[in-house]
Amino acid sequence: MLTITHLLVGAASVGMAVQTTNPVPILIGAIASLLPDISTSPTGRVLPFISRPLEQRFSHRSATHSLFPW
Repeated sequence: MLTITHLLVGAASVGMAVQTTNPVPILIGAIASLLPDISTSPTGRVLPFISRPLEQRFSHRSATHSLFPW
């Protein structure tokens, strides 16, 4: 998925799950939705101290795309 798709799906999911239009939890959900792709996303480029070790340890769409670690 593209970054914008992750953001939209995360925001919509949180909004529907907690039945709110409060922007704070929706924004948190949107940002949290970027975590599975942190090794290859723009967020990973901003946080290389997190993304580089993850990319070295796990390939893309392996452990970071599983619900088990989260």
